[in-house]
Amino acid sequence: MATIRKRGDKWRVEIYKNGMRKSKTCATKAEATLWGAEEEKKMGLQS
Repeated sequence: MATIRKRGDKWRVEIYKNGMRKSKTCATKAEATLWGAEEEKKMGLQS
């Protein structure tokens, strides 16, 4: 599951699984949520 946090006026999304970490800073929460879901699929965290 992606972790989404507000940092200042930006949103930071982090994904961590089996020692692999990916993160990105996005302008909107919707963009962060979408990126998180896409990356989770790539990492095999979602069905």
